[in-house]
Amino acid sequence: MGSSWAEIAAEHKREIRRIMAEVWRRYDRVPEERKAEARRLIEAWFNDELSYEELLAKLEELATKN
Repeated sequence: MGSSWAEIAAEHKREIRRIMAEVWRRYDRVPEERKAEARRLIEAWFNDELSYEELLAKLEELATKN
């Protein structure tokens, strides 16, 4: 038989934790003077204005920009 709702919910919760852990890892690498811009990007992602992949790429760009 299929998965129970509890199993499905637990899997979604694990996936959300994995995604958010990666977002915060990238955010933590951004220099302090660019944190406000990084927070705006994360907010745009929450508002479906950026894809997850776009967000990660832009956070990486902020972290490595000279």
